[in-house]
Amino acid sequence: MQFIGNKDLGYDPSGVLSISSFATEGREAVLKQQVYQLSGVEAVSLSGWVPTRGDASMTKQIKTPDNPEQGIPVNYIIGDMDMPEVLGFRVLEGRSFDARELDNQLSDADFTGEVSKERADEEQPSKILITAGTAKLLGIAELGANESMLDAIPVGIIEDFHSISLRDPIKPTVILASNEFNYASLLIKVQPGNEARVLAELAVIWNQFYPEKPLEFNWLEEMVKSQYEKERTQTQLFFFFAVLMLFLAVLGVFGLVVHATEQRVQEIGVRKVLGASVSSILHLFSADYLKLVAVALTIASPIAWFGMNSWLNDFAYKISLQWWMFLGAGLLAAMVAMATVSVRVIWAAQLNPSKSLRSE
Repeated sequence: MQFIGNKDLGYDPSGVLSISSFATEGREAVLKQQVYQLSGVEAVSLSGWVPTRGDASMTKQIKTPDNPEQGIPVNYIIGDMDMPEVLGFRVLEGRSFDARELDNQLSDADFTGEVSKERADEEQPSKILITAGTAKLLGIAELGANESMLDAIPVGIIEDFHSISLRDPIKPTVILASNEFNYASLLIKVQPGNEARVLAELAVIWNQFYPEKPLEFNWLEEMVKSQYEKERTQTQLFFFFAVLMLFLAVLGVFGLVVHATEQRVQEIGVRKVLGASVSSILHLFSADYLKLVAVALTIASPIAWFGMNSWLNDFAYKISLQWWMFLGAGLLAAMVAMATVSVRVIWAAQLNPSKSLRSE
């Protein structure tokens, strides 16, 4: 879970407000402009895709020289030119979109409907951004040239990013810019500390454009976290029951030690008279319990490894189980056992031998 919380997603979800998909009715450009003018808003984007809400806007089979029969499934994400800035995609090579490049490209309406042959012939090749993994997979080494496989011109290579959760591997992805949408989500990058004011002012603007549609929004950072809500609940339950079981085990060990010291109190007295130290008496008692801990660890470790490995297999991106994790658990168990034994044995070892041997 620490790995999930610290994993670089390839984009920055912090401070991004996502407005649920809506029918634009041809008013999306004016809406975006008014939202952008709000104080505290850094950038605004219209998008046909939102992180965590699916792989992409659509998928195409791209035929390559190495795989002409079946083709490679490539995800297409459709958004306006500001989407890379709002989501913080990192350009590794080349550049991002230019607004002038959108004039002659296919719109979102073309992708959701049928494009006539005459319309397609008139269009210039689309400008696209392509992820580093996709560029490597398709063998794209040159930017600014028309790629016949994609029927588009890659202008920049961006870092691979996780479109959904870490359970799924990153897939070949292309980002296509569009300036027209039939349906779109609104992504708003908000400056820290301005969230409440932006939401209040956004609600007013929204009611002016779409009075019959309620404003539905989510913070992208919370959307990312919500993907792992089940795992967080499991973590809390495991922690609670682990502490409970450890507490019960400590009570059991303490009871055994109390019984053992009561049975051997005279033996402890004799050893003290013969010069035994408290540490040697403690070693005598603790050795038996440490052997039990070692046996328990031997039995539990394979079971724990199998269970945790099965759970981790649900994730494409994860940590790997290391031997020191099980050793650390064993050492912790041994320390708890030693502490429990020591409390009672040290008390018994410090008794005056004359009292413990009086009945003899």
